[in-house]
Amino acid sequence: MTQTRSLEFRDVSVRLGARSVLRGVSFDVKPGEIVGMVGHNGSGKTTLLRVATRVLRQDGGEVLLGGESIAGFSRAALARALATVPQDTQLPYPFTALEVVLMGRAPHQPLFGLDRPEDLAAARAAMAEVGIEEFEARSIQKLSGGERQLVMFARALAQEPEFLLLDEPTSFLDLRHRIDLLGAVRRRVDAGAGALVVSHDLGLAARVCDRLVLLSHGEVVAVGPPGEVLEASVLERAFGVAADIVTAPDGSPLVVPRLSS
Repeated sequence: MTQTRSLEFRDVSVRLGARSVLRGVSFDVKPGEIVGMVGHNGSGKTTLLRVATRVLRQDGGEVLLGGESIAGFSRAALARALATVPQDTQLPYPFTALEVVLMGRAPHQPLFGLDRPEDLAAARAAMAEVGIEEFEARSIQKLSGGERQLVMFARALAQEPEFLLLDEPTSFLDLRHRIDLLGAVRRRVDAGAGALVVSHDLGLAARVCDRLVLLSHGEVVAVGPPGEVLEASVLERAFGVAADIVTAPDGSPLVVPRLSS
């Protein structure tokens, strides 16, 4: 995959009822990088992903792809550019895992098109990349939360987007599958895609992400490399907790919260 378009959030604001959820959020995600979005519960991380995929309309600002507002993109064009993996997905019909992953091919198919051999190959390749080939014939409703999460991630890979938008993608996963999933993200990014990853795991975000965006109460507190964002004073302002920052064996910053006495 070779692409040069960046995904840009420019002064995005969102109100839900009387509550201001996002206020003037601005940053970008470039091809070839993983950007982690971190912050406390309710800081607006998931809301921003919903704005990016037009599930939710912003009240101010805009989201740009290659300098063009996504408001002007067709649904199919936007889906070819952005693939999202939500925190949890409930499908009411007992689709097989393969059928769910094949749904990711819809933006590449003609209207009312049937699955083509290349679609089936892309879906199976995505499942193999995540290590879930054995799920192919199993009902999505009979999978665990973590297994379902892997299926939805494989669907996003099969979509072959320019950008992956991942909302807590490892929250239900064991250690092995966390490594498999994050390895797949890195491979796609190294091949020219971009990724925006929401995570509450600051240590994991520091190891995996090229840059971090720290949100607090709907505003951007800091943007930059993990070593610059994960500073004790910045985290205390964003989370309201004291923490020590130590260096992990791989050189990444490790946040150690101080327990209240």
